[in-house]
Amino acid sequence: MIMARSVPSIAIVLFLYTYGAHAQSKPKSIGEELSGEAYAEFEQGKDLFEHDDYVTAHAKLERAYDLSKNPRILWNLAACSAKQKKYALAIAEADRHLLDGAGKLTQDQIDRAKLFVAGLRGLVAEATFSVTPAGAKLSIDRTPRGLLSAPTVVLIDLGTHAIQLEKDGFETTHTVIDVTQVGKQNYAFALTELVKTGHLAIHSDVDAVIEVDGKPLAKGQYEGVLPIGEHRVRITAPDREVRESTVELTEGSTKELTLTLAPKKKDSGAWWPWVVGGAAAAVGAGIGGYFLFRPTDKIGQPIPGSIDTIRIEK
Repeated sequence: MIMARSVPSIAIVLFLYTYGAHAQSKPKSIGEELSGEAYAEFEQGKDLFEHDDYVTAHAKLERAYDLSKNPRILWNLAACSAKQKKYALAIAEADRHLLDGAGKLTQDQIDRAKLFVAGLRGLVAEATFSVTPAGAKLSIDRTPRGLLSAPTVVLIDLGTHAIQLEKDGFETTHTVIDVTQVGKQNYAFALTELVKTGHLAIHSDVDAVIEVDGKPLAKGQYEGVLPIGEHRVRITAPDREVRESTVELTEGSTKELTLTLAPKKKDSGAWWPWVVGGAAAAVGAGIGGYFLFRPTDKIGQPIPGSIDTIRIEK
């Protein structure tokens, strides 16, 4: 297998690049091409690599590259990344080494780098990322990976990765993917559009129920964020008049309403005396009329419901 030959040879290749031990052309060593802080950082990185501290070595070599932009240092960065099993990063650094070193590298250095990249490709996934709508910024493990204006292939190591997608006007997506196989993988995401909102505050009586758009939300006071547009407010409480109002919210606006409730109007009850009094008068008139217009009682003819005068015979 290619990797059996290419990956273990990384350290050897690093030394070849460091000391310029190419048998035919004998190019200058990297150290001979550097000076000042860049040279010091490179030498420290080289020493750390030889002592198997690949993390710190990578940091030192990266600093040397930032200072010098010497493309040959990119190969050493790729060697450190591969030793840490960051194969996708190692491929990217080796590709940059070939690109930036065009016209400066020997054919042997070019062939060796290509063989290195070909071997590592068998250890990573080719993940195609797509997003709807297009145009989101992709970050993998907090590292920006560009704009997804179309389905984009990204080389990614096996394992768990944190994904972030950002686009103006949409909620930022945070998720985790678990890459378990090498080769081609597909990951599709859909963004959720941000709802434009405004802030609404409502103040009323302590025991008043506050409804917004037909939904009870609070008692006495309410503060919250609502979608922009018109909203219906209704305030109710026992024995008090209902208050209703509408409020228009615009994006980022803050509206405040104070709606107190008036006591409910009570019926005076004045009709009761008239009804009762009228009924009593009608009854009284009926009784009076009875006595007034009934026939004159005759002796010996008892009044119904009464006992007439009882006499004894003499």
